Amino acid sequence: MKVAKFFSVFVPAFLLCSIVGFMVVGRVPMLNFYLESKGSTEPNFVGFLIIITCFYFPKLLFCMRVFRVETVD
Repeated sequence: MKVAKFFSVFVPAFLLCSIVGFMVVGRVPMLNFYLESKGSTEPNFVGFLIIITCFYFPKLLFCMRVFRVETVD
């Protein structure tokens, strides 16, 4: 059951947070820099912290609720 929850909850949430986070940070010029060799923009340190704080951390809290660990006395 935990494997099913992992693939049905955690993986889609992680991918969605990654895509949305990079799209939001990519639109703000102060939070990213352009790599000429790749031809793409990458988040700088502050942008990376914003992605972690605003997108990944709430997702992890949500997944902790879904993957609740119960103790047996």
